Amino acid sequence: PYSFDLHATIDALKQMDFLNFKVNPPYGPQIRLSDTGVSLLQKYADTVKKYNSAIVKTADLLADKGVQQLEKIGTALLLNLEYRNVDDNFLAQKINEVKPHISIEDALVAVKSYRELAGNFGTVAS
Repeated sequence: PYSFDLHATIDALKQMDFLNFKVNPPYGPQIRLSDTGVSLLQKYADTVKKYNSAIVKTADLLADKGVQQLEKIGTALLLNLEYRNVDDNFLAQKINEVKPHISIEDALVAVKSYRELAGNFGTVAS
């Protein structure tokens, strides 16, 4: 799912000179920390250390997923937040309703993947 909030945050961080974009044809740009961004991370090293392992764990768990898989899993996550304590079939149906190009079967696989990933963090996935 596309996040307008994330887009706005990235734009704001770029405008404040915390991020740079490196053009990488034929792919989209890569987001990099600017020198100002590196300085900010160094200034708040304790906070960075606090969240670093969770960020690395998330990146490791999602690294082998393609864009289509991430879309499905991300949609499962968002809908799970909206419809708490529902069964997998209900959640798969909701995914299909908001994203008709995702079949019920693929949505069910995405729900199971989401729940497995959430379980890696000890969170309640239902």
